[in-house]
Amino acid sequence: AFWLGEWDDSSRQTGAFGFSPPAGGVSSIAPATLTSEAELWGGDLMWWNQMGCGTCSRWALGIGARLIRFDEVARVDDWQPNTGAATARVEADVENQFVGIQAGVLYERDISSRLMVELTARGFIGKTRMEIDVSDVNVLSAGPHSARLGETEDTFGFDLGVQGRYQLGRNVAVTASYGLLFLADVQRAPDAMDFAQAGTGVVQARKDTDSLLAHSFFIGIQLDL
Repeated sequence: AFWLGEWDDSSRQTGAFGFSPPAGGVSSIAPATLTSEAELWGGDLMWWNQMGCGTCSRWALGIGARLIRFDEVARVDDWQPNTGAATARVEADVENQFVGIQAGVLYERDISSRLMVELTARGFIGKTRMEIDVSDVNVLSAGPHSARLGETEDTFGFDLGVQGRYQLGRNVAVTASYGLLFLADVQRAPDAMDFAQAGTGVVQARKDTDSLLAHSFFIGIQLDL
């Protein structure tokens, strides 16, 4: 299992939103606070079968199941749109949950009696369930509004990993690892706001998928009991 933490960022910017109809419609130019928050976690269950073993190396093939969860929020606050309202805000809250099967290959090499390097590569296919919630207050029309959309997409991904382990003693080792995770067809929160249906008076929810690419680096202690 893994949890890669929560990221957040916020900035104060001046600009305008484009919307339609009318064609080429834009909001008034005004400052606004843009905020983004994201969280990535998941886990997998893997069965490995050793296929070969040499004096200093081993390799195996494996199959298993995988879960990936990516949640993101994008928000605009303290904004003065064309409606003339005192304040306005719009927020998109998106949940992406991937469930699928995976297969991979693992290779281990003993560099010395204490140092070992492990390489892994896994590919997975499955389905991603996207839940998209968009809410706005005084943006295209006065008052609060909300829109919701749920979609399921067939998708794929892969991960690559390299780990080094240095044995301090019989049961204790220091480890360092790097991982690369790719998942296609992920809904990002900033792309979930649809201003192209201004005639409804509501900032609508939409599906406009992108891909997720995450890098991770870990240092830790391994205990073999």
